[in-house]
Amino acid sequence: MGRAKERMIEQDAREYDKNDCYICADCLTDKFLKRYIKHHAVQSTCDYCKKKSKKNIAAEFDGVMRLIMDGINFYWHDPVNEIAYDSGEDGYQAETKDTGDILCELGITENDKVFKAIEKSITNTHWIEHEYYCGTEDEILHYGWTAFCEAVLYRSRYLFLASMKDKYVSADISPADFLDRLASILNNKLEEFVVQTITKNKKIYRVIKGKKRYTTAKSLGAPPNQDAIFSNRMSPAGISMFYGAFDKETAIIESGTSINDDNIVSIGTFLPLRPLRLLNLYKLPDIPSVFDFERQQLIYPLRFLKAFSDDIAKPIERDGREHIDYVPSQIVTEYFRHIYRTNSDKQLDGILYKSAKNESKSSCVLFLENHQACDQKEKSKPEHILRLVKVEHINTNKYLLMLYSIEN
Repeated sequence: MGRAKERMIEQDAREYDKNDCYICADCLTDKFLKRYIKHHAVQSTCDYCKKKSKKNIAAEFDGVMRLIMDGINFYWHDPVNEIAYDSGEDGYQAETKDTGDILCELGITENDKVFKAIEKSITNTHWIEHEYYCGTEDEILHYGWTAFCEAVLYRSRYLFLASMKDKYVSADISPADFLDRLASILNNKLEEFVVQTITKNKKIYRVIKGKKRYTTAKSLGAPPNQDAIFSNRMSPAGISMFYGAFDKETAIIESGTSINDDNIVSIGTFLPLRPLRLLNLYKLPDIPSVFDFERQQLIYPLRFLKAFSDDIAKPIERDGREHIDYVPSQIVTEYFRHIYRTNSDKQLDGILYKSAKNESKSSCVLFLENHQACDQKEKSKPEHILRLVKVEHINTNKYLLMLYSIEN
């Protein structure tokens, strides 16, 4: 086989023409590509921006192109094997994009010379999105979550697992299957990022407001079942759970306390009696660069999970509809409380989520009842999960006015 033919086969496999130039990190915008160049720099001069240095600043353009093609192929591929082509019907029978379009979408560079060099080196000219007809993984999950919410809000709240399988034939994931699919994604791709252990020295604050001072674990902890008369974000009326935060301000704000209240705020500081496993929907990892081949598989699950986290933490007005609007997050919570298991077959102790009223901070719901918290000097029992270690009482009006003055 001649060298010319070998080169053609090699280029076809690579999907881009070989280029012997060198490129520096300043010529690109993606952080992952910039890091790659800095770690693989072998030349002191950039062939594109002409920047020079006493140390190596430029990497082989060919190596950068391999990463760029990894990114392109994650989202798009050649339409030849995907859709029909009719020369008499305006070509491909679906929407395609040319190479310049997708390079613009990826936002690889703002340097026109580099942009043209990348575009020219790529051998394919037309592209179509992966899974063009059925949607990407995050789109499928989004449709599944939408169908799930519609089912439990307006169709069947308690028997949807048995009755909803055949009623959403247009959804890729039926409402009955959605939670199992979500759990599978968490276990297979994201458990190390979303299952967080809270240590025994982590303070958890819970606030009760009223006309009197609350001083005991029973009065400051999760309410008794008979007193859990309100529908909350993660728990319906009648089911007791412990709502708290990891800083006092968020705990106070989440309690619904306002400047106009003339109440006493009782703040209980609790410590776990054992490490707690929480589903962390508050601080999710950044979505990886599409050029990071090793972590590409996290892009779609994380993209969905971030949107999902925002959705279940969104503010809901207590206007009489909250007992309806909270239903999807309540069912999700019960699933993770009673059914979900980690890869090591462990149950969760709660969920960490964005505070709806203090977005830069987190709130938590712990799956425990009134009898599972004990007082500071009380001998702990096997069922105890939290210990009340400190109680403070403040005047709502003065305290929140002080916070407002500091923040403004």
